[in-house]
Amino acid sequence: MSNWQTLTYSDFEKLKEVKDQFHLGVQNVAAVGRKFLEENKEDKNATLVWIPEYQRLAGKWIDGSIRFRSSIGFSDFAVHLVDEHVNSISSFTLHDKSHPKVMVWLEEQIAHFGLDTSQLILNLPYDLPEYLAGVGKPFAIEEMEIAIELGHYFHNGHLIADEVRKAYNASRVQCWPHHFDISTQITVNNTGNPETSSYVNVGLSPGDEEIAVPYFFAAPWPYPPTNELPKLTHGKWVDEHWVGAVLPAPELIGKEDQYKSVRRFMSESFAVFRKLMTY
Repeated sequence: MSNWQTLTYSDFEKLKEVKDQFHLGVQNVAAVGRKFLEENKEDKNATLVWIPEYQRLAGKWIDGSIRFRSSIGFSDFAVHLVDEHVNSISSFTLHDKSHPKVMVWLEEQIAHFGLDTSQLILNLPYDLPEYLAGVGKPFAIEEMEIAIELGHYFHNGHLIADEVRKAYNASRVQCWPHHFDISTQITVNNTGNPETSSYVNVGLSPGDEEIAVPYFFAAPWPYPPTNELPKLTHGKWVDEHWVGAVLPAPELIGKEDQYKSVRRFMSESFAVFRKLMTY
């Protein structure tokens, strides 16, 4: 039996508002790895992982006078610091706080671990979407049940992506703070050169500039010819800004077995890509 968490909330406008605040809040957590780990051109030092037991997105482990990591919780909308035994060191609620206040708190806390926090800033290597315009405004989530539902999406996205990882020896499941998606990458054809190898990224987006609602996705690289894509029995194809298969959340709400629907969608779309990419 899977650990799927049933998705029930259907007011996707409110869900988007909460998602946008978490998208901003997660930048604080990602900034810790970006500051204290070796720089990576793909920004992997700033990626996060899902911690099912706590319903949190957690950053990388950092070594100071103690080993610690930062995370953001979906049940309490707070940033947490824990040690390597997962004992709580400190936590800071984001409610009514601004980005600068959260960063000051992180600086003060991490300085206790013998690390230089003078450049722990939100110096992002990317531009956030224009709709995330609230960097200087206080965070505020009035209905925490929506935040918990958003956590269910990340939990389920991690669940599905991790099953794919195990089945195809794919990459570690990670959440990327830039687009706030959680995914794994399957290597379909390894030429020995990353530039010419072919891949399929599989996971979940909580919504973005192109698709406002959460959606599961399978996206190949390089893109296959769109005229060769057959009709899907679950989900649909997108081909305007990128080519891939998506299963939007509204198609799952109210379904008796959401988990099986997503698994069928993933199996079907990946089978199409593998056929097209291994000729």
